[in-house]
Amino acid sequence: MLSDLLDLIYPENLYCMCCGDTMESSREHGICDSCASQMIWTLDDPFRAQRGEFAFDEVISCCRYGFYARKIMNGLKESGRPYMAKGPGKLMAERVKLHGGCFDALVPVPVHKDKRARRGFNQSELLAAEAAKGLGLPVWRALEKPEKTASMRGSDGIARRLMLRGVFRVTEGFEEKLKGKRLLLVDDVCTTGSTADACAAVLRAAGAQSVSLLCFASAAAEGVRDPVALRD
Repeated sequence: MLSDLLDLIYPENLYCMCCGDTMESSREHGICDSCASQMIWTLDDPFRAQRGEFAFDEVISCCRYGFYARKIMNGLKESGRPYMAKGPGKLMAERVKLHGGCFDALVPVPVHKDKRARRGFNQSELLAAEAAKGLGLPVWRALEKPEKTASMRGSDGIARRLMLRGVFRVTEGFEEKLKGKRLLLVDDVCTTGSTADACAAVLRAAGAQSVSLLCFASAAAEGVRDPVALRD
């Protein structure tokens, strides 16, 4: 009912998520042609060269992180507009289909309960739910974040990974369910790979066969000087 009501109040594809201008209803992803032409769409994995340094197997993203992608995700997270997850979620599902891999479930990156209460939702869960519709896969809230973390703004990849060590854990009841599964870990953006690495490490430890990160936007990977030390 809430979804239907939001569709009436905020009709899909009426306004561009980037610039706010009206656009044709045929633009089903919520981005006008002008803004879409400014975004860097990609099929490449920016973390491929550093694959051995992270617990996840690969990064599947729709576009590079920049002004337009940041504006869309900030609009989703900070403006109290959860309906904005529909367009990016559809794009993420289409990106997975282009990738062609086989997966068993989507696992959203969790947020602390205080952040969820303040924002009213977890954007990764919203994106996972929308992507799942296009993929016909279940969404498992198999991870939780019981402890708060300090702001990581301005910190490099190594510092972030140290700060996130031990922050996430498997949700009770999923310990056996994860074994042998091919998982899509879902987040809105991936910049240093720190959050995805911490989550993937927990899923791997629980017996997951593979963990691929699915996100709307990704930045270029930063090299890690001593990945072995980070894992100890």
